[in-house]
Amino acid sequence: MRLYTGPWAFQINDRSVPASVRLRNIGAIGATRDGHEFRFGALDAFDLPASDGSTLPTPVFAHVYGGAAYWGHFVVRRAYHNAGYTTIGSIMEAYSTGHSEAYERTISKETGIGIEEHIDLWRDPHCYVKLYNIMLSMGRWEAGARSPGHPNYDAFHIVYNTNDKAVVDELYYGMVHGIREAFRDRGFKIRVTSEELTYVAPEEPQVPVEEARLGWRQVFSKLFKRK
Repeated sequence: MRLYTGPWAFQINDRSVPASVRLRNIGAIGATRDGHEFRFGALDAFDLPASDGSTLPTPVFAHVYGGAAYWGHFVVRRAYHNAGYTTIGSIMEAYSTGHSEAYERTISKETGIGIEEHIDLWRDPHCYVKLYNIMLSMGRWEAGARSPGHPNYDAFHIVYNTNDKAVVDELYYGMVHGIREAFRDRGFKIRVTSEELTYVAPEEPQVPVEEARLGWRQVFSKLFKRK
């Protein structure tokens, strides 16, 4: 799997575009004290406004693979129960940014997954697809891109183009890589699979290549359909 690293359609400092889109950080998840983001290709961090009025350093990633990996790692690190599952409700609680019941209900409705329905990422690999759909649905909410009539819909689907198999692969397998890395952090022995072997974190921060370009990869994906 070849990771796409630009040129990108939006400048990372273009504040007219949602941070989750221009930073390739689909969950708009802030930086960690332990620097987990750099394991997945983070280049730098931007200060974004937090719900409490403070600022939140938020990583920018070299590719959507890294942003999705960071999201998957976050879910297991912060929203995974010792009994072996996560839920939409647990992920929302981990976000701890003043999430509303409307947010939970929307994600549940769009994905067809109950708010407290168990998503077993350890025993049931099919739940990876469920979590992938949650990630996309939450990404659309965070970006204000839930439907064509919403602001930022076009920008979101240019960067996270789910009609492009290459983008789908990066998002899905990036998320899986992050999940597995979080389990490895917990001491579980998990074999590194082929889609993970293609990813190597940069040794030093790199300068992202940014260029306005809208007409890019258009390979139709039959693996997943946009909810």
